[in-house]
Amino acid sequence: MGIHLPSNAVGKDFLPEGGLFAAAPSGSGFQVSLYGLAGILLAAREGLEVNLLGLSFGIDPVRPALKLPALGRLGMAGL
Repeated sequence: MGIHLPSNAVGKDFLPEGGLFAAAPSGSGFQVSLYGLAGILLAAREGLEVNLLGLSFGIDPVRPALKLPALGRLGMAGL
């Protein structure tokens, strides 16, 4: 569908059927998740994200920004 969920979207870290490894939502990288409780995502479009207990922390190198829990994305405006 090509939908980009914000870093503070609820449930975006759960993988289908309880999987541990999957492609990133954009298909430009990969993600590892332990039932949505802890995980890491590394992809060209999303950047680097670390999630712990539903809180996402990350860096977006394409459009320089920090991804912070409760605040979402802080940085340059989206395109």
